[in-house]
Amino acid sequence: MKSIVEVFVFCSLLTLSYQQCTFLGKGDFPPKIFSYHTDATCYEEIEAMMAIDHPLNITYGRVYYKSKRYEVPGLLTEQGIFKPFSIDDKFIYYSVWSSYDNNLTMSRFKMCSRNGEKCCNDIMMTESHNRTDVCESIWDGYACFFTKPHGHYTQKECPKYMYSYNVPKCSHYAYQKCNVNGSWDSSTDYSECNNDKVVNHLANFQIAIHFCSILFLLPAAVVFATHETFKSKRNRLILFLIMAKIIESTIIILNSFLIAKNSHVVFQQDGWPCRTLTYFERVGEILTSVAMLLIILYLFLVLIMKQEYPRGRQVNMLPWYCLSTFITLASSLTWALLMAENLNENCWLITDELNWYIWIIDGTDIALTSIGIVLLCTIAYSYYDALRMKSINQQEIFCIVIATIYCMPSFVIDLVFLTLRPDIENCDMENFYNFLAHTWDFMKSLSVGLFYCYTEKRFIRAFREQWCWMKTKIGCSKKHSEVVNPMWRDYGLKF
Repeated sequence: MKSIVEVFVFCSLLTLSYQQCTFLGKGDFPPKIFSYHTDATCYEEIEAMMAIDHPLNITYGRVYYKSKRYEVPGLLTEQGIFKPFSIDDKFIYYSVWSSYDNNLTMSRFKMCSRNGEKCCNDIMMTESHNRTDVCESIWDGYACFFTKPHGHYTQKECPKYMYSYNVPKCSHYAYQKCNVNGSWDSSTDYSECNNDKVVNHLANFQIAIHFCSILFLLPAAVVFATHETFKSKRNRLILFLIMAKIIESTIIILNSFLIAKNSHVVFQQDGWPCRTLTYFERVGEILTSVAMLLIILYLFLVLIMKQEYPRGRQVNMLPWYCLSTFITLASSLTWALLMAENLNENCWLITDELNWYIWIIDGTDIALTSIGIVLLCTIAYSYYDALRMKSINQQEIFCIVIATIYCMPSFVIDLVFLTLRPDIENCDMENFYNFLAHTWDFMKSLSVGLFYCYTEKRFIRAFREQWCWMKTKIGCSKKHSEVVNPMWRDYGLKF
């Protein structure tokens, strides 16, 4: 009985020793030889995708494996010794690392190599090779396709290491066909895995949206900054909000041009200009929330002072300016230091699912937004109660209504976009969500311009006066050149 078992084990091991792994387009190889081809192909594919400046010069040499000679890819050392291309070899590993010079790209190479190894050892080496009605499992250089009956299509989710950047949350698929003659198609259809077209469309959309925002807000910024009418403290806060939106939009446009249009080159160089732009884009996100909150806080303090202090006393905003500056710098610099220490690559733009650093910025936005909502609700309630008691002027409540109409929807929708980032499996829905989120950036600019500027008669008069001043040869009518009171002054608020 013991001898029968030993014979069975010996025959099984002998059978396994002759099993081979199939590499599409290259042939069948033992696992050791298969791994050389897998590692070299993974390097070449990722190198071509990321546009590496100094690629390795892969050559082919002869190696012997179980008394059989094979031609395998590899590298030559400085001493002229041929090394087969294996990630487990220190010389190959550090050569690949020096070529990529990037942790994220290196991790993609490792993932591709390990997937090829698993496909060979865990799938192909454990399958029965006696069936004639199927196409046996293969590795095509990117993904592993399992056994399929003749004439059937199969799909495989696109590996994450196929994307140069902006890995989508939704699932894209690669397609292969098992032909009726028992062979796979000569190449896999990876067309769906290329999301560059969608990314470019989104980048163009971002550029258009934020360019429109700048054009819409720039005249308002000029009037608020230069006209004597708008020198009050509250109007300076509005100017701060307008400038924050303009700066944020400008940086996003520069980032879209620099990175989305030339992603491979910019990510590979990974220089300080793109990191600086990314940092200031994060600062711009916080500044917009801070500016909106300061306006609401100022109105809140004015209401409290009207109830508790003598009329005409000025609101001291200096402590709040200092606090907002501290919050902006503390959150943005903390994020930047963590990125520089632990994820110092790809212009600080690419993050993975384990990267929580972005929540330092988003968490600050959420906190500021929540405070703004609470203050706005308090203002709205105070004015509703005062109106019900008929203790204030109708016009005075009107100015708060204007601010609430703008601020409340923008704060709430911002909070929704920041907190409810869905893990969407449908790519069309993911694209729709991204386009909708960017569209709201323009809606915020539109709200700022409309409610604080372009629907206000006093602003229109000041705008016409400034326009006539710039065109002195045309001249102005007395109606357009008359002195304009600051906005809301007629509503009884003391600024």
